[in-house]
Amino acid sequence: TPRGSALVLMSLGQAIAGMTDLEGLQTHRSWWVARRAVEGVVEDGRNLRLQLSGGLEAPISRARVGELRAQGWLPDSRP
Repeated sequence: TPRGSALVLMSLGQAIAGMTDLEGLQTHRSWWVARRAVEGVVEDGRNLRLQLSGGLEAPISRARVGELRAQGWLPDSRP
């Protein structure tokens, strides 16, 4: 955060439940991404990743592609 960082031990599900003040989604089983951090989408064959501010890339599991597309995070792949 802008105020610093802290290590908090909990499951990802518990951490996501506590993120009520930020818009974000779980993109992979061990990744949660804040929407405001997304700068683009990287396509590598069938694999998709979100390009984040700071240069980090977050993986997107195939099971989550539909939800991210429905939420407007990914472009519609239909012609």
